[in-house]
Amino acid sequence: MPDFAPLAMLQGRSADGFVAAVAATLGCVVLWSAWRQSAWLFELPKTRWLEERWGRGPTRCLLAIVGMALIALGGVILSGWRMPW
Repeated sequence: MPDFAPLAMLQGRSADGFVAAVAATLGCVVLWSAWRQSAWLFELPKTRWLEERWGRGPTRCLLAIVGMALIALGGVILSGWRMPW
């Protein structure tokens, strides 16, 4: 049976796969919550602070960008890329 490429790529790096999954999951939750204007997200202290300063629209955009950045971070971790130092 041939190896499934993504699973073979993670062989010996289960911690990387876990961290990537957590980052991507959190990114999806933040992105979905920003899109749906979830009450729990906008009740968090830092989100309330941003909303008081910028308003709801720009805060939602920032949260959506943070969500997409977390999803991208999960992809980068899963790809195996590492800092060159």
